[in-house]
Amino acid sequence: MDVHEEYVRKILSNNSVDGTLKSRESNTVEFKEAFNKNSTAKYGKTMAAYSNNRGGYIIFGVKDKPRKIIGLKNDNFENMSQEQFSEAINSLFAPAMDWSCGTFTIDLPSLDPSNSPRTLKIGWIYTEEAEYKPIIAQKANDGEKINSGDVFYRYRARSEKIKFAEMSRIIEERTAKEREGLLNSLKSFAKVKPQILELSTTQTAKLQLRMVWMSHLTGS
Repeated sequence: MDVHEEYVRKILSNNSVDGTLKSRESNTVEFKEAFNKNSTAKYGKTMAAYSNNRGGYIIFGVKDKPRKIIGLKNDNFENMSQEQFSEAINSLFAPAMDWSCGTFTIDLPSLDPSNSPRTLKIGWIYTEEAEYKPIIAQKANDGEKINSGDVFYRYRARSEKIKFAEMSRIIEERTAKEREGLLNSLKSFAKVKPQILELSTTQTAKLQLRMVWMSHLTGS
């Protein structure tokens, strides 16, 4: 069983006899009653918010109010062109997000004890945490109130414009990652030819590098 399917099944297993979920939406989970191709921008906004945080799931086939497993009523999700969906969200947000999706069926007890269990179809999209943050809106979408340059972040089960504290942390983490990558590259390069590297970090956390080559000709 796929690790993501296993996780989604675990979320949906916490329910009552009539299918009412005890699990709630969170920083990593959002429920959707159905999949609609016309709502791609809405899904993209949630996916961007997940990417800028720690990743997360959109689960289709679950009614939010009340939280109840109802299953997908058509084949829209299964018939989705992943290539077209990727093109749509990547035209709206950049850099490109890494995501995967899948479907499975779940059996719930029938509300009528004399009937067989109900078999319901569930769909899911998982978005990975971005390696290079932030994921930024490239163009506006009035329907979802997205402006070019917007950065979204997942806050307490909501996808909202990022706040200063989280943006500062993203910048610090990216600067540290780039610094580490640069230093590793320079260490590898130093094995080829001797050199002295003088490193200094400015108050804005930008790394400055001065390479001073060692002379191989004494007295030259």
